[in-house]
Amino acid sequence: GSVMKIYSYLCANETGKYDGSKKYKSGSIKIGDYKVKDWNGYGWGKISYDLGFTYSSNVGAINLAKDYLTPKELKSCLSRYGFGAKTGIELSGENKGFINYNEKLETEWLSVSFGQGLTTTPIQQIQALSIIANEGYMVKPHIIKKTVNPVTKEEIEYKTVTSERITSKESANYVKKLMYDK
Repeated sequence: GSVMKIYSYLCANETGKYDGSKKYKSGSIKIGDYKVKDWNGYGWGKISYDLGFTYSSNVGAINLAKDYLTPKELKSCLSRYGFGAKTGIELSGENKGFINYNEKLETEWLSVSFGQGLTTTPIQQIQALSIIANEGYMVKPHIIKKTVNPVTKEEIEYKTVTSERITSKESANYVKKLMYDK
């Protein structure tokens, strides 16, 4: 679940409005009829969004989504990052995951900001992380480097397939720095 905070922060960064030094009150927050708490149950007081990332704050991710994203923006980002679609990896039975939340229900879309209310696969996570590792470009994952044609004995090599730019270099590097500072 919490790995999805990476993509909420990346998406917020892409809006151009994100301010990592802005503070929010950690600990707990009410969404509809639900009370969501930080993992330690009490939070860390008033902290910056950047520090909230370091602490993996659920409350920070929710406030981040409220302050910097719309439900449509979050869904659009997650789709661009490859969630909700098959990666096309060389495995049978790949699942596409699920990000089809109701944008009008605050409890649904805000829960997605910290990794609840959606499903993803490990391969999708690797593919999405490649955006950050490659300064905004997504690299299609492969299981194998090459195969050999059993009849001709010819090697069939797989080329690295890189997407068009998904995020800015600056946003990818900012989130990479947040991950490193953790």
